[in-house]
Amino acid sequence: MGPLSVRLLIQRGRPKSDRLGKIRSLDLSGLKLLSEHLDPKLLSRLKQLQELDLSNNQLETLPANLGLSHLRILRCANNQLGDVTALCQFPQLEELSLEGNPFLTVSDNLKVSFLLPKLRKVNGKDASSTCSQVENLNRELTSRVTAHWEKFMAALSPEEETEKAQADFVRSAVRDVRYGPESLSDFTQWRVRMISEELVASGGTHVHEADIPERPPKTRATREPRARPVALKRPSDIPLSLSPSKREHTSPLAQAEGSPVGSDGSQLEPLHFLQCHSKNNSPRDLETQLWACAFEPAWDEGHAGATSQTVATCGGEAVCVIDCQTGIVLHKYKSPGEEFFSVAWTALTVVTQAGHKKRWSVLAAAGLRGLVRLLHVRAGFCCGVIRAHKKAIATLCFSPTHETHLFSKTSPHTLTLQPGALGLSPWLPRSAQTVGGTMLRGSLTRL
Repeated sequence: MGPLSVRLLIQRGRPKSDRLGKIRSLDLSGLKLLSEHLDPKLLSRLKQLQELDLSNNQLETLPANLGLSHLRILRCANNQLGDVTALCQFPQLEELSLEGNPFLTVSDNLKVSFLLPKLRKVNGKDASSTCSQVENLNRELTSRVTAHWEKFMAALSPEEETEKAQADFVRSAVRDVRYGPESLSDFTQWRVRMISEELVASGGTHVHEADIPERPPKTRATREPRARPVALKRPSDIPLSLSPSKREHTSPLAQAEGSPVGSDGSQLEPLHFLQCHSKNNSPRDLETQLWACAFEPAWDEGHAGATSQTVATCGGEAVCVIDCQTGIVLHKYKSPGEEFFSVAWTALTVVTQAGHKKRWSVLAAAGLRGLVRLLHVRAGFCCGVIRAHKKAIATLCFSPTHETHLFSKTSPHTLTLQPGALGLSPWLPRSAQTVGGTMLRGSLTRL
């Protein structure tokens, strides 16, 4: 497909008209469009356009000056988008679809919520919970950047140039201010830079604690009844009951104070109570069991055994990925009728169409149905399902030396090796296949 033409826009526009300025809905899906095919001069003539479908193309970016200020619905599913900041040019956007863009992460979801104040739905789901995450993260980041500013200015000598010192402050804030899980680092550093620059511009006199664009009253009203995605204290009328074995091993001090005790005798206090596996998110559901948890390995730390503060949990029909510092449920994957018993992490090096290498964390989850589901955690979707056993799977474990080899075990005896569980075909020697336009490289043979 070449550059767009007036004739094509008129053919695919609704309502039917011979004038671009009267088109309100435009379907440009499935045309194999590249980013350079989106001509701003041509598209800016669509003065009344409110709905645009760019799904199933090959877009890597969106031009920053499309001139579609009245756009309310935008569909960009199944492309190759790697950045969402250009969406700020659509201030009236209410519905957005970004599914099937494998290079977008949970950080991009938070950026979308920050950039689009009137957004109601993302990928067909209510956007209010993501907005709540953004507000909480922004509040904490603002507090930390402000504290960093005070410390930085106190250490500044009088003879240092103000302009250079201000630039140094922004760089040091981006480098040193940290909060939240590693999977959100792209968003947090992006916001830290914005908050730091605002603080510098105001001379340190003020910075908005909740620098979030105002949401319409209707959006805010619909958001209030919803449970926040951060952890809340357990209601006092619902007891936290321990099994007999746990009660038996609880120390006298813990019984007296209501808190467990560390190995060095120090008293430990729970940081968060979460019931993210409860049926219908009900705090009164004490029947759904939590079967397993696994911390995501810190792949970039350079030494074996290191883990991040992100933990995956499974129980009932859900698998959750949680940041332990904030208590935020980063992802929740549900499969109705399933009972998840085990989770395991691995990582895969992928090569983009541009030749860049990226490291993807992949989470395997399995349970009652004998199916292994492979979850691309950062992008937030299930990228594969393997029929591993006819019986329930009790345990999963990835090989520490072969990142695409997955062991699965039923109870009590069967053990299965799933070579190439991450989209690399176990039937083809030294295979390379693609997922969402991204090549997954590996060297596998059938066992």
